This record gives sequence, structure tokens and C-alpha cells, in this order.
Amino acid sequence: MKKFLAMLLTAGLVISMIPGVAFAEEVPAEPVAQIGGDKFPTLQEAFNSVSTSSETEITLLADVEEEITIDYNDYRSFILDLNGSTIGGTIQNVTSYLTIQDSSEGKTGTVNASIELTGDINTWKNSKLTILSGTFTGDIVAGNKGTLCVEGGTIDGTITKNSGTVVCTGGLFKVQPGNDMLEIGYLASEEPIDGYYQVEADRAAQIGNTTYNTLKQALTKAKDGDTVRLLKDQINIRSINYYEINKSIVLDLNGKTISTPGTRTIYTNKNDVTKNITIKNGTILNTNTSNNPSVGIQAEQQVNLTLENVTVEAAGTNSYGVFANPKENIVQPVITVKGDKTKISGNVAGIAVNGYVEAGKDVRPATLIVEDGTIEGGRYGIAGNGEQHNTNITINGGTIIGGSCGIFHPQDGKLDISGGNITGATGIEMRAGELNVSGSPVITAMGEYTSDSNGSGNTSSGVGIAVAQHTTKKPISVIIDGGTIKGEKSLAEMNPEENDKEDISKVTIDVRGGTFDGEVAAEDVTKFIHGGTYSTDPTGFVGDDRYAYKMNEQYIVAPEGYQSANWVFEKDAVNDKLYIGTYHIPYVPPAPVDPITNTGSASSESATTNADISKDPASTKEEKTEVTEDNKEVTTTTIKIAPETAERIVQRAIQHSSAHIIIDATTGKAVNTGAGDKTEVVLPASTILTLAEKTTADVVIKSDIAEITLDAKAVNAVAAQTSGEIAANDTVIVVAQKVKDESNEMRFDLKVVTPNGPVLDFDGGDVLVKVQLNDQLKTKERLACLYIDNYGWLNRVEGSKNADSTYAFVTGHFSAYAIMEERDADKLMKKQTSLTKGVQNTTIKLSSSLLSKGIKLKWKKSKGFKVDQYQIYRAVKKNGKYSRIYLTKKGTTTSVTNRKNLKKGKRYFYKVRGVRTIAGKTFYTKWSNKANRIYR
Repeated sequence: MKKFLAMLLTAGLVISMIPGVAFAEEVPAEPVAQIGGDKFPTLQEAFNSVSTSSETEITLLADVEEEITIDYNDYRSFILDLNGSTIGGTIQNVTSYLTIQDSSEGKTGTVNASIELTGDINTWKNSKLTILSGTFTGDIVAGNKGTLCVEGGTIDGTITKNSGTVVCTGGLFKVQPGNDMLEIGYLASEEPIDGYYQVEADRAAQIGNTTYNTLKQALTKAKDGDTVRLLKDQINIRSINYYEINKSIVLDLNGKTISTPGTRTIYTNKNDVTKNITIKNGTILNTNTSNNPSVGIQAEQQVNLTLENVTVEAAGTNSYGVFANPKENIVQPVITVKGDKTKISGNVAGIAVNGYVEAGKDVRPATLIVEDGTIEGGRYGIAGNGEQHNTNITINGGTIIGGSCGIFHPQDGKLDISGGNITGATGIEMRAGELNVSGSPVITAMGEYTSDSNGSGNTSSGVGIAVAQHTTKKPISVIIDGGTIKGEKSLAEMNPEENDKEDISKVTIDVRGGTFDGEVAAEDVTKFIHGGTYSTDPTGFVGDDRYAYKMNEQYIVAPEGYQSANWVFEKDAVNDKLYIGTYHIPYVPPAPVDPITNTGSASSESATTNADISKDPASTKEEKTEVTEDNKEVTTTTIKIAPETAERIVQRAIQHSSAHIIIDATTGKAVNTGAGDKTEVVLPASTILTLAEKTTADVVIKSDIAEITLDAKAVNAVAAQTSGEIAANDTVIVVAQKVKDESNEMRFDLKVVTPNGPVLDFDGGDVLVKVQLNDQLKTKERLACLYIDNYGWLNRVEGSKNADSTYAFVTGHFSAYAIMEERDADKLMKKQTSLTKGVQNTTIKLSSSLLSKGIKLKWKKSKGFKVDQYQIYRAVKKNGKYSRIYLTKKGTTTSVTNRKNLKKGKRYFYKVRGVRTIAGKTFYTKWSNKANRIYR
């Protein structure tokens, strides 16, 4: 056994000493990677085997764990297909372009290795890794000049930018990639979905049904006639300093905002053909804060630019909202501003308009047209340039505001103003060019007046329209034929540069109209005022054939012979160019007042026809005063409502379907009426009949004595009493008389008199009566109303005292009514009640005696209450039926003799009672005792 082992050891030693023998040849390693038909035991060997710069695809055949370095002296390009396998270890890519993908059906390829992209010291050999698919659990570092592009796949590890570049356009990320890792036009989801943040293309803009990742892409793809619609804000997008528009398109901002930090945000540039561009419905911001000139929108060369309901703002200290730049082109930009929501602003000027002139060429002027919106600048709302002439500015509306000048015009160009509001320390300063003002603009200077030399800017403050020739000594023409110009000086011509007489002679002013609120002044120009209205004396500047006419605190310039209604002018004694006006107030007859009005909604409970008879010229008032026996004056006031007025009252009520008709016949003397005074309101009888027939309205008659409201039933009762054959001049008279007016009682007599007599009863209708209390009764807390009938009988009527010191009660018939304190009314009612009860409680004692020819009856009444008559009744049985046999003529009779219808031997029974009539009512005493006697 030992010998056998020794032999084996010796053999092994001998074999091990044989040169070139390797056990690997006996057991070859499994390949892990493949390039074409070649297979490799390691992934590193596969990379090392490539010697060409052409793109080479490496397919992984198995899982590997390696430390891989990809480093060449020249450029290499690889596609590494994970093919469902896994790579562990590390991968350092120094020089190659490496793309990793996973073509496996289950997409199970995984890179657990950490990856570092370091790049080469030679910039043309920078390394790059592109991830198309697969799962990456290791960390990835983009260092030095390395670049990582993620277009797909799942990234579980972290990505670090270490002086390298990361560009993501797709993929799923465990850690949300920052904006600096996203390609422009791409975004990462704000919240993880199933644990991963997803990177996908943004939808920044849209043309038709096609969306684009970036606005820049959409503007590039747009064709003439397209509308580019912004889908989301574009706020300082990385690496984009401005957006260029060179097609005839509409940029619909769709309520969104575009901003860039460059020197311009929107740039229109096309020098070979005119382009029509509209920007609307959103905001353009330039956020450049340097001292360099910066612009929200720069319009260059052949562009017709329309800004509609858009905000354009430039934030820099040397900024312009919109800048028209000519670019030495014979066709200059045309800018139109419209839409009341438009607002354009910059710290230098809201809009700058620079022109261009080229000798021998017909150059279209740089043009600005303002229809609406607000244009505002720190120095100027709108400004030109004293070295860039040939502009055309038209202001038809809108608001223009400048810190120094609303409009600064130093260039040789044309400025036409027919509308809008222009405001600044100075409203407009013309240093060159042509100004035409017409229509109704308002030009206002807010500053205090100053004038100073300035070779590069405005020279004035406090002037509505300032005319100050520039150092360029260009001509100035100003024609004013309308508008309102305000300022400490509304219009002033100055020579702050002290230009010589020849140059200043090129300045002309012609004022034909307009309103000037502030002094007018001129250093050089004379006799230039030919019309207009002024707040100060303008005679120092009026033309030879013009005069100033002073009317109160204003002056109107006009030819001699000017006239104005109701004014008389006389020439001033000192100033022969001035007429002083005196106003004569003309007689204006009062406008007719319709006394009949309808209020409230037609056909509703509030629908009311009101007739104020005091304003009716057709109706009449008559007052008749008489002296009574006790030497007191009493007045009867009769208001006769004209038939045509009454007819119109009825027509208005029918048209309005009025629920109430109020005829106000008061004269304002209600508080001055006294005892005995009476009012009569007279209406045509036909009016009452028509009201009853064609309306269901209640009718209110107001007079100085009482306000009487008849409901529909009461109106019908009056109409019924009026009906029959009536004459055209027949009337219905509503009478109210104050019969008594004492400190403790007021008494009123009310009547409605028709052609057929007074209305005694309103047949179930109600009449509301309201009267004014005298000074004594209005202070009493508890009042009562008594109705006094024709017999003087008192009846209690429900009523109430009102807050306006009136008393109101409702009745169903008219007669006399007394208003007094409740305790006084109670006393009267008690006295009336005691009288009737006294009669009813009176007793009578009856006796009988036999006479030769009859039976004599004799009685005696108890004391206290008298009677008017006595009734004597007889029966043949004590409890039989009694019949009246006598009625005395007087209440003082105490006996009678029964001589008729007697039979001898028969017994007769008698009883007696007294009778008294009080206030038309009959009251009886108690029956007497029964007396009897046999007739013999």
C-alpha cells in the first residue's frame, strides 16, 4: 500500500514538471460573452478584443462578476445586450460610447455593478453611457467629461454628477432625478408610481393635434398660418436664452407665461419676406437683471407684430417691454397693440420705436399702433431715438404712462394721437418730428414745471405737451385740433439747447381746438392759437384774426363775432384781444309733471295707481269761508277732479291691473283745519261706475280732513247707489267735516253723496277712515271711537292710534264719529246703558174697579224713568192669550176705562207696560201685575 502511494506521488511530481501542461485545456471555461461568432470567457476579454471604431454589439451569455475597465487610445463604440443576465462588480468607462440594453423577453437583465464614467483627458475621447433598458442597482457616477444618457430601463441605484453630464429622456428611477439631469422638454413625475419616478416627454406646446416637448421645437416646426398654443409655463428653461419666431403664426399663450434670463425673450427676425405674427392671451417676462439692455419682445426687420391681451414685462434696470429694431432694412417692423388686458412695461420704456433711414431708398417707417391696453415705463411709456429717425406712431386708445414722459419723441417721425390717456411728469415731449392731436385723448403732466438742457433725453417736467427742439435741430410741427391737455403748463414751447434763430424757425405750432387746463407758454413761436378752450388767458398767443372770449373761468378762442347762447360779450377796456362775457339766465318753463303714476309690479298686490291732484292743472280747488253764529270762521274746500283726469286715472289703473287707486286731494292744510271745516272731493259719477265695473281695486280718497279707503265691496255699494240714468255732469261727492275739535273730543261727519242720495250703508264693504289727531289727543295713550247714529245713539267702533299721530277705524256705514279718551267713551256708553236698563227695570202696579158701564183700570209707575206711552192688554183667562186693547197717547196717563166688548157675568184679566223710544229703538218696562174684574 505504501509503495502504491509513493508511486502516485512520484507520478504527480513528474507530471507537474512537464513544461506546457495545463489542466484548463482539459476543462475549458464556459463563455459569458459573444461578439458575432466569437465567444469569450470574460466580459473584459470581449471588450479588449475590439480594435475597430465601428459600433460593436456584445451579447451577454451568462451572469458575470468582474472589475471591468473600458479604456482605449482611440474611440470605441459598443452595444452591450444583457440578454437577461446579470453583471456584478464594477464598470469603469474611460473612452468609449457604451449603450446597454436588455433584449430578453422577460427583461430580466440586471447590472449590479457600480459604473463610473470618467472620460479621457483628450476632450474628443469623452466617455458616454446610454441606457436603453435593463435594471441597474449599482451607483452610476458621471465624472470628469463623462456623459450618462438614460432613455429607458429601471434605475434602482443613485446617479451622481461629478463634473459630468446626465441627460434623462426616459426610464424609471428609485430616486427622483433633478431638473439638471432632465433633457429640455422632459420631466419627472412629481410623485412615485409603484415606487418609481417616471421620466417622459413634456407637452409644452401644440399645433393642431400635434404636441411638442418644447416651445422651441414647436416654433421650429410651425408653418405659416399655424397657431402655436402653449400648454404650460416656460419659466427660464435651461440653456434657452430666447425664442425666435420667423413664421407667420399666432402664438396663443393660453394664459401661460414664457420667461428667459437672456437679453431678449421673444425675437422676431425675417429679412427676406414680411411675416405676420400675433402673440396673445398670456405673459412674456424677461428676467435679465444685468445692466445690459434687455427686452421682452424684440421685433426686427419685416414683421407685422400684433400684441393682444398680453402682458410683456422686462425686469432689468436697462429694460424695454417691446423694442422695434430696424436692422437696416427698407421694410421696418409694424407693431399693433390691442386688447384691454394688454400691459407692456420696462424700466426704461414700455415700448421703444427705432427707425431707419437710407439715402436714395424708400424705407417703410418703423410703425407702432396702439388701440388699447396699458404701456408703462420707468422713464418713458413710449420712446423713440434721436439718432434713428423715420417712425410712425399712432395712438387711438389705451393708457400710456411714463415716469419722465408719457411719450418721448426725439426722432424725425410722425406721432398721431386721437384717443387714449397719456400721463407722465410731462405728458408728451416733441424734440423733433410731427405731432397731430385730434379726437378726445387726455394728456396729463403730473410734475412741477422745469426746463433744462439734455442732449440725450427729455428736458421738461410739468408740461402737458412740451415742444423743445433737440440738439439735432430737426424740424418740429405740432397741430392740435382736439383732446384735453393738462399740466402746470398745458402747452409750452422752449429752447433748452439755445439753438439759433434759423434752427428754431423750423418749429411750428397750430392750435385749432382742444381743451387746455394750465398755462400756455412759448419762447419763440407766436400767434399760433386759432381755437380751443383755456383755463388761463391765452391772448398773448392768439392769431391775428382770433380773439379770446372769457366765460366765467374759461377762455374760448374764436373769430370776432363769436356768440354763445345766453352770453353777452364786451371788449375788454385794456386788452383788445379779449372779450368779457356776462351770462344771462334764460327762463326755462317748468317741465309738465304727470300727476298720475303707476308703482309696484303690475297685477300684483303692490300695483298702485297714484293721482296727485295738486299737480293736475285740469282739476280745480275752491275755498268758501263762512262766519258762524258764534263768530267763528269755517271753510269748505271743494276739490273737483276734472273728467279727463278721472278718465286717465281709470285707464292707468286698468292698464296696470292696480290693486289700489290713491286719489290725493290734499292741499297741505290738514294740520290747520278747525271745527266746522269741511272738504268735498268731487268725482264724475261715471268714474265710480267704471271703477266698479272694470277693476277690483280699493279706492283711497285723501283730503285735508280725512283719508278714506273704500274696499272693492264698498266701491260697488257706491256704484249701486249711483246707478240708473245719470247725466254727464253728475258727480259723487266724498264729504268729510270736522264737526268738533276740542281738547277731549274730536267729532267728524262723513258722507258719500251720489246723484240718487247719500250712501247710508256699504252693503258688507269696509271703509277705513284715518284722521289727524289734534295736539291734545295725540298725547293720550288710550283712545276710543264712537259711531253716532241718526238718533244720537252711540255705538263702539274698533280703531287704533298710529305712530304718525293719526287715528284709524273701520266702518260699514257713514254718519258722525267721535274720537275721545277711552275713559270718556266708557262713561258715555255706561250712561246710555243705564237709561235703557232703567226703563226696562221700571215696575207698574195695576188695579181695577167696576163702573156702571165699564171696568176702570188704574196704575202707578215706579219713580226714576219716564215712558212715552202705555200698552194695555186683556185676556179672558189669567194665563190665556192677551191682546192689546189700548195704547195711550202720552206717558203721563195713569188710567183708562174698558167700555167695549164686555159681557155681563164674565171675568176679564188685564196687564199694562210702559213704552219708550230711545235713539230709534223701542224699550219696554216690566209688565204690571194682572188685575181682574167680573163685568155686571
